Amino acid sequence: MLTIKDIAKKAGVSQATVSRVINNTKTVKQETRRHIEQIIKELNYKPNPNAVMLGKKNIYAIGIAYSKYLNTGYKVLQKAEAYTSKKNIPIQVKSAEPDANSELDAITSLLSYGCSPVVAQAQYIDDTTLRNLMVYYPNLYIIDRFVKPFPERCVTFDHQKAAEMIIDFVQKDSNCLCINDIKPAFNAHYRETIIREQLEVPFLEHRTTDSFNNGENLMRDLISSNDMPNTIITDLPSTAMGLASVFYDHFSNSKRHINIITFGNYCSPSPFNAYITSVTYPLALLTEKLLDKAFALEALTDEQLVQKFLPTINRSQSYTSNALLL
Repeated sequence: MLTIKDIAKKAGVSQATVSRVINNTKTVKQETRRHIEQIIKELNYKPNPNAVMLGKKNIYAIGIAYSKYLNTGYKVLQKAEAYTSKKNIPIQVKSAEPDANSELDAITSLLSYGCSPVVAQAQYIDDTTLRNLMVYYPNLYIIDRFVKPFPERCVTFDHQKAAEMIIDFVQKDSNCLCINDIKPAFNAHYRETIIREQLEVPFLEHRTTDSFNNGENLMRDLISSNDMPNTIITDLPSTAMGLASVFYDHFSNSKRHINIITFGNYCSPSPFNAYITSVTYPLALLTEKLLDKAFALEALTDEQLVQKFLPTINRSQSYTSNALLL
């Protein structure tokens, strides 16, 4: 894939000069401009349109479609707002319900507004629909969903490794309860399937929505039933905090312990976090890397093209790095 560096080398000028010609931002001698434009034409070089608009400072707006009710949605929005503020780029935001039609409406609305690029958190749209959208809209980028054949417009998290890491923290003699979302998102369903297929200890399943109150009520029910598991796996971080809070209230002065293994929960400095083992989910970092891709002026290297982030563990108020880049 051609880059500005290739054009500059063939033209015998600096990359900055080529950039000024492409963006038409500063004066370049007419003879030099014609020479560079001729080489661009000969090599059939097509610059990233998002990067060109940013260079010209006439970009309309970045579009951000995020999941309103997923606990991860605010991280996408936070990082996008910080990114656009730093670069002084306008931003247009649409939130989506946990539903394929709502996500599709949010994405297509931003595209119809003329936003470019549009960065979407799509966790309920099916693969075929998402692929068709990306075929027709080259300015559409997807957070944490790998869509073939568009690795240059996706950044993903290793959800298989995350599920396997959760399984590794389940002791062999565990009596396990798995608490999952009533309507799991795409990646949550993927992790749930791996855990169900590979977990080697007996387990029961329960479904609920993610909230601190639901976790509190569920733990109270478990305590009153005298059928308390020693391990709980839940994909619902707020529920996990509610579970741990009530367990702490009842058993903090005893030697009784419970292992609550959850996903995407950044532990706050609370005493009941000693019961929680959490697999991190660096969604803010994924959002930043995807925006970097969207505005990349030069061709991406193979390492940059397919970006997958590995999970790490937060345990008992110990903080680790958010992710490692393959």
